[in-house]
Amino acid sequence: MSGISVVKDILKKARDQKEKSSNKRNFGPRTAFLPEGRHKIRWVLDPNETMYREVKTFRVDKERSMDPTFWRSGVDPKGNEIPDTPIYEYIGELDNWRVNPRFEVLIYGYLYDTDSKSDFWEPGNFYLIVGNSKMRDAVLSFMQDLVEDSPDYLMSSINHNLAGNPTSVTVIKGQGGSVTVSPTMSSPEDPIKIDDTFKPLEESYVANEYEHEKHMKVLAHYEALVEEKRKKENPEGAKSEDSKSEEKKEETPPKEEPKSEETPKKEEEKKEEAPAKEEEKKADPEPEKKEEPKSEEKKEEPKKEDAPSGNTDEDFWKSLGLEGGE
Repeated sequence: MSGISVVKDILKKARDQKEKSSNKRNFGPRTAFLPEGRHKIRWVLDPNETMYREVKTFRVDKERSMDPTFWRSGVDPKGNEIPDTPIYEYIGELDNWRVNPRFEVLIYGYLYDTDSKSDFWEPGNFYLIVGNSKMRDAVLSFMQDLVEDSPDYLMSSINHNLAGNPTSVTVIKGQGGSVTVSPTMSSPEDPIKIDDTFKPLEESYVANEYEHEKHMKVLAHYEALVEEKRKKENPEGAKSEDSKSEEKKEETPPKEEPKSEETPKKEEEKKEEAPAKEEEKKADPEPEKKEEPKSEEKKEEPKKEDAPSGNTDEDFWKSLGLEGGE
């Protein structure tokens, strides 16, 4: 009997698991950026009864990481010490707002209606809504207006386990943009069904801690951007230390070149002087002709006269290494 009871227990667990899976409506909150337009949203508390979370993030290669300077104490919420990094030196040199970390606010909300429907923003879905400080301020203002006069209305609205009213939300983008959140007087909506993947805000979107490896990737990415900018602005000044050392090595041998360069210069000067001397000879040929032939005659005449004066022809040929005139 004990064996059969074990099998029955296994089969029951399998049926319960199958039924639980078939009844699931979604797989946890989807992330959506609050778009421009008019929306009907019910803002709700997270499992820890937190209304919103502020983050300041970098994003490189589709990975988000917190800006280490977000925690001014130098220690993250998990007690990790945050080292000093040159990230803001790079940001200052790049001088481009696109590379700045993004300050964002996270709030959970259920979307009932919108005039800006898209694949990422559809009514009937529970979202982790990402917005800016204007969204945060508008939601807090809505709560502030009701906390004294209509506390029950407010609490039923922001508690997803209760029937409650959504809010009317208007979003205008741009520098002069705004976000307004107003209560609605329609009948309350049903409680919002959310599965067990509904997480606290601190565990959503980006880790609430300093992640060293991810930040090293951010640093490497920004350093590469800085090097690229330096090369564009000053190609010679942006050369690496290796290339500079190679240039020094290449420049060292040519130090002896001036000596070797002097020789061709002297030869060129001689070549240039030669025509000038020839012209001088042509201009005044008599002195040169008189001196040069005399010197040649004095040297050559004794040699021509030595052979016949004291020696026979045979001795003369032998002195040249030949015999018999051959």
